Amino acid sequence: MKIFSRVVRLCWSGAALAVLLIGCATSPRGGHATVEFQDPARFSDLQIPGMTREQTAPVVLPRLQEEVDRQAQSSIPAGYTVHFVFTEIDQAGVIPDPGGAFPIRITGDNTPAVIAFNYTITGPSGAVVKSGSQRIVQTPEDLQPFMDDDSPVPLIEYMIENWLGALGWQLSHSEK
Repeated sequence: MKIFSRVVRLCWSGAALAVLLIGCATSPRGGHATVEFQDPARFSDLQIPGMTREQTAPVVLPRLQEEVDRQAQSSIPAGYTVHFVFTEIDQAGVIPDPGGAFPIRITGDNTPAVIAFNYTITGPSGAVVKSGSQRIVQTPEDLQPFMDDDSPVPLIEYMIENWLGALGWQLSHSEK
């Protein structure tokens, strides 16, 4: 059963990559994203080892905002803007002593990461073309080759990249 599970996850990863590549070939990119964080103090496990939660947020959240906009520019058709309001960010892991000088994040291949957000998409005319809420759950098993080692939140960035890639494909095909 474990082999079947891994095969299914690899197929989903391959399908997401195919959607991203196909989406990139269909219309000009250059969309944008704006990002807000609703009550980031509630975000579970958002801490860099050697830093407190209070010290981590000003480092991680602006970087995540920049990464989301960069991904939108490469995935979303020109003229579209996606506005995110993140309501939950839970990395795959547990920090047992968040007050310590060197907290340790304990992770496992079966521990899922979770992001939840509300979104509004405006089109080239400025009109809202889609809005809703999304909750994405992803386990890190077999995803290491696809994640950015330089990121303090690599799995979260991976999940957003996949979601934006699929959204870009949908938007570029709804134009026609």
